[in-house]
Amino acid sequence: MGSFENKLVAGDTNIKQASSQDNADVFNIGIILPESESSVKNAIDLSIIEINLESSKKLAAIYENADCSSKDVLDAMDSLKEKKIKFAYGIFCNETINTAIDASKESSTILLIPATSKISAKDFPVGLIRTKTYNGTTMNTNRFMLAYKTLYKKDADTYDAVSYDAVSIINLMLNNKQVKDYPGIVGIINLEKRNSVYLIVLE
Repeated sequence: MGSFENKLVAGDTNIKQASSQDNADVFNIGIILPESESSVKNAIDLSIIEINLESSKKLAAIYENADCSSKDVLDAMDSLKEKKIKFAYGIFCNETINTAIDASKESSTILLIPATSKISAKDFPVGLIRTKTYNGTTMNTNRFMLAYKTLYKKDADTYDAVSYDAVSIINLMLNNKQVKDYPGIVGIINLEKRNSVYLIVLE
């Protein structure tokens, strides 16, 4: 059990996410979510909390809202560009994914996007992050589920777990580490095709 879980077991759920005001070494990452997926913020915050407890390079999330509208997506991407955000994670509908891809490339932001049944890697000129899902639960999965339920009083879903892993992937990239056979919450993760925009595909 890690230091974060020990604090949870001890009843310390008052663990604070780092902010850009706390420390000059904090690295901001962009998060773009539609209103319908706003609860994903919990999983992202949890991932950042755990990374910050173990790493000297702290992360903080800059949140932007973008519903299924090209204008929303452009406004969100422009806001991240103005804030000089270099890495971002976003959940987009099929109708706006091309807008997000184009805006990301124009702003030189590395953008990770979870694939859905309507969004396939072969349909878009993007890189690929492949997650081979576990057959059953693992220690990592159980640890995440326990921490999530303890902090937020509800069970995490697949989008929560994928979003948690996305932040971990961004952290690897920030530290110039390979995304190869990485044991995520959902499965084993490999970066298989490079680009400035990546689809996260579950198998």
